[in-house]
Amino acid sequence: MAEKPVKYLPDEYWKWWPPRYEDNFEPHWAMKIYLDPRGEFDKDSLVSERGTVFDQMARQEHVDLALCFFDFEVPGWLPSWFPSVWEGHNFSPQERLAWFDELVRTQCVLEWSEEVPLTEKQRDVAAALVFLLELTESLELPLPSWLE
Repeated sequence: MAEKPVKYLPDEYWKWWPPRYEDNFEPHWAMKIYLDPRGEFDKDSLVSERGTVFDQMARQEHVDLALCFFDFEVPGWLPSWFPSVWEGHNFSPQERLAWFDELVRTQCVLEWSEEVPLTEKQRDVAAALVFLLELTESLELPLPSWLE
């Protein structure tokens, strides 16, 4: 007998994934979209089928780093690679979350109409996370506006 799919209230699914985090910090809105189990986004779709096997493997590792490692015990459930120290500034957990939010809003402008399917939103958030990781790796991640 097939199990009935779990029904989640809008924006409440995260309290059940994984269950032990239901009393911890709420995810950032972009993390909520990306991690929403109701979507059908496949992170492997960001890896090009063109290029050498080594290029594909390197890209897969890059995508996996950007999209698979989140710290569920910090405000916003930010990616573990997102810096807490940058250009000599130590960010508090709340500052780090505010900085991440500013970057998502300014560097990765994610705006959708009501009709945009969840899977497409997840793909956009995933691409934004990969972009932010690339900025971090290239040391071009801009400091938050309140520090300038």
